[in-house]
Order: sequence, then C-alpha cells, then structure tokens
Amino acid sequence: MSLARTAREAADVAARELGEPAIATAFELSGLYKRRAKKKVEAPAQDG
Repeated sequence: MSLARTAREAADVAARELGEPAIATAFELSGLYKRRAKKKVEAPAQDG
C-alpha cells in the first residue's frame, strides 16, 4: 500500500510541475478505497 501512495504522490508532483493534471488523475487511489456515505446531521428543531 505504501508503494501505491508513493507513486500517487510522485504523480501529483509531476502533474503540478508539468501542468498536466491528467497525470495525477491516472494515479488516484479511489479504486482502493470504498466511498463512505456521509451521515446526515439534523438541525435541532427551533421554537418560534
């Protein structure tokens, strides 16, 4: 896993230096992590 993170960080640096954001996109780690649903936070009822 650390090798994948290192590759992503290197791709991010290269993308910034070269002005090519597609480089960083190709090395995203989103495929390794499942999306987590955000919990809804309900606002407290207001008396009025």
